[in-house]
Amino acid sequence: MLGDNPINIIMITVHEFNNLENEIFYGDTQDRIYYTSDPKELGIFEREWLNSLKKEIVEQSTYQHNVLVNLTWFNANWDKTKPLIDLVESLGTSKEVKIWYAGSIDGNYWITYSNMEFYHYLTEKGYTSSFVGFSDEHWHSWLPTWFVDSNLRIDTNKLMLKNDPKNLYLAYNRKPRIHRQWLVDSLKENNLLDRGWITFEQGHYPEIDIKTGETDQEKHSSDVRFTRPEDTCSLGDLNVWQDSYLVVVSETEHDDPWQLSEKTWKPIFGMRPFLINGRREVYKILEKLDLYTPKDFFKNSDLDCHHESVVKQIQALYNKTPEELYDLWNSQFEMLLHNRKRMFEIANCDPSKILNWPQAKSYSVPVLA
Repeated sequence: MLGDNPINIIMITVHEFNNLENEIFYGDTQDRIYYTSDPKELGIFEREWLNSLKKEIVEQSTYQHNVLVNLTWFNANWDKTKPLIDLVESLGTSKEVKIWYAGSIDGNYWITYSNMEFYHYLTEKGYTSSFVGFSDEHWHSWLPTWFVDSNLRIDTNKLMLKNDPKNLYLAYNRKPRIHRQWLVDSLKENNLLDRGWITFEQGHYPEIDIKTGETDQEKHSSDVRFTRPEDTCSLGDLNVWQDSYLVVVSETEHDDPWQLSEKTWKPIFGMRPFLINGRREVYKILEKLDLYTPKDFFKNSDLDCHHESVVKQIQALYNKTPEELYDLWNSQFEMLLHNRKRMFEIANCDPSKILNWPQAKSYSVPVLA
């Protein structure tokens, strides 16, 4: 509290809701679910997280007015965010108002890009902002909880690698984002496609379409968010999983250094070594979470998340026989088991600790470590 005046908090989202025109909501008081595509659980978890976050801001903020900007489906075009700017400025000066940018499904680093005029405008005006969810300032995710809850019935015996795995690597892709294209192009140029099980939106790579292009096609939606349904909330076809030694993870944004979506939690839950096609800073989050990283699995301190580094590591494993890959997986088993157990611990974290991250320093995480 500031004196006798109660803390004011306003939540804002600019989004598409059931294909209606973009709307801006002020003073959100209802339990509106913003993430409305399947699986619906993501929207429910996000809603609970936002409610918890609002309470913590009220309890801890030293600012009279707090504007919480929910970044799910956020439309950052200047003409759509001008009402947001007007609202912030109407509430008071930069000494009275703080802006909280929240991302718990997708990352929030993108809001700092040079073309995000409204963000830079408010920053130049002196308004203080914090990034909550996936950021170096504060990192917290409910995704491990959701993924664990969604897959508790899986028999752990079905997660084990076959002793003669057909695939050196598994690389599920949904949206054909540029870093995923770079990865597949590099794998193709280095003649490594034959050792992998890769999916990609149809029409980009004929050789992939021939091998895996019909994967669950009858389940595909016209919504490009879900063109690869096997990679949404499960490990996909467990026969493919058992036949694949490692998983190549291409996160949502290749230049977001903080986001870990369900794509990264899959190999951790499913006991597979993995490589990340994205930003190397992601390793720091994994290390802070007390998880083994690809550098540990492959004893390669030079390994980073650039697609060239990922391909180089695959090249180093390319000539291993299925039996040698199984032996390697066995030698990594204790690390894989540790990661899986650690994921369950993270999933059981108290979400009310959301703003109580240790010492409020970079890369800190509110987990029971």
